[in-house]
Amino acid sequence: MTTKPDPRFELLICQSHREKEFMARRSSKPLSADALLNEAHEPVFMVSSDRKLIYLNQALLHLAGFAKEQLLGESLDYLSTGETSSPAALLAALAPPPDLPAPGETIVSAVYLPRVGMPPLATRITFWNLGNQPEANPVILGVVGRIPQPPVIKPGLAQTLHAELAAARLKWRHETTDASLVGHAPLFRKAIHQAELAAGNLAPLLIVGENGTGKEHFARSIHQRSSVQRNAFVPLDCQILTEAMLHEVIQHALESVPSTTGTATLGPGTILLKSIDAAPRSFWQQLEQFRKASIHRNDIPIRWMATSRLNSRQLLEREICDQQALVGISTIEIELPPLRERGRDALLIAQHLLEEQNRLAPRQLAGWSPEVQRLIGEYNWPGNIAELKRFVTESRERAQGPIIQVHDLPHFWQVGHDAQSVPPPRPVQIMPLDAALEAFEKEQIKQALAAVRGNRSKAADLLEIPRPRLYRRMEQLGLGESED
Repeated sequence: MTTKPDPRFELLICQSHREKEFMARRSSKPLSADALLNEAHEPVFMVSSDRKLIYLNQALLHLAGFAKEQLLGESLDYLSTGETSSPAALLAALAPPPDLPAPGETIVSAVYLPRVGMPPLATRITFWNLGNQPEANPVILGVVGRIPQPPVIKPGLAQTLHAELAAARLKWRHETTDASLVGHAPLFRKAIHQAELAAGNLAPLLIVGENGTGKEHFARSIHQRSSVQRNAFVPLDCQILTEAMLHEVIQHALESVPSTTGTATLGPGTILLKSIDAAPRSFWQQLEQFRKASIHRNDIPIRWMATSRLNSRQLLEREICDQQALVGISTIEIELPPLRERGRDALLIAQHLLEEQNRLAPRQLAGWSPEVQRLIGEYNWPGNIAELKRFVTESRERAQGPIIQVHDLPHFWQVGHDAQSVPPPRPVQIMPLDAALEAFEKEQIKQALAAVRGNRSKAADLLEIPRPRLYRRMEQLGLGESED
């Protein structure tokens, strides 16, 4: 492959003094691209039209510390993994934005570059479109440059939202190993810290939150980081299963004998009772017996979890269960805040969900337009994360380009947004009845006098009251004199 001398190409590749000297010495003949890239001291890579990594130079391999065999030929999906030292994390960091520049032009992305055995490095990657025609799928050249400070995140742009999510995940990795738990909100970070503590033991756990806040996902995340992670995670919905069915399934789980196959141990590890606030009081009494029976098992123990829309205090106040049964299922209680109380988290979660759908997808999307970002932040998300997931999926399906625009948003969400935009009715102002009647009477007399140009006789006729009565009321109401 050859390329003609191009000052933009020199600007991208030749960052150091030695490289500039090399370019000054080269002849005017077409130069092999491989030779040029191998001479570059800056980390350089190339991506094919189908998003495969087809070239990377020694400078990039030396900087990141990975073997070429781990990277070449792999797909570069536009997402942030939350990892810091895996080949998959490096491939994601090198992925060019889906909204590519025109042929011959560049686009710059600020990313944290994963490295083996070292902290991620703040870098700026310049992507150059090597295509010749706007419609063609181009080959992309990437040049990695170090920057002294972490990337500056400018609000509103799709690429910077991607960078913000990646930077946030680097910060959160010190708090949790689960990159799917996304959010800055203090109440949510508190729940994350509680989840880390809960993962370190098998104490009964109650997860509280509105519908759609991700309670089951949270419970599954804790199970996968606990000592019973190799055993089954068994969710049972108390709203769907009858009391007899719940009794039968739990009894079977307690009587089952775990067996080991390879590295996986079969048998219940965690039993999750979903919507336990919907279970009858009689089931709570049986639950305490089940829990005690599971403690005396000689094999692998069972972890009990439950989800509820009501917290422990509300469960007791509404007499859904008694104190003893509640303690047996809520030694640890974690409350997940609704999405409307999590501020900017809705936007970060939307970007996270969109990027997860980029994984191994033939069509890559970069993010959301500034106007859509504003709408996501304004909406109160009554269906919480469950509604946001549907919003992201349908927006992606409708999107015409790499950036999701307002006209791409799903109809169900637009209806909900418009309904929220209707101003609430003005509150009715209640005033003393005598004062209200006096104000009404005064206004009626004024209108009658205005209609007859101040003639009180005619005004009395309009009001259908005697003239002396009108005079008395005008005096009592403080209305001025008018001529007949």
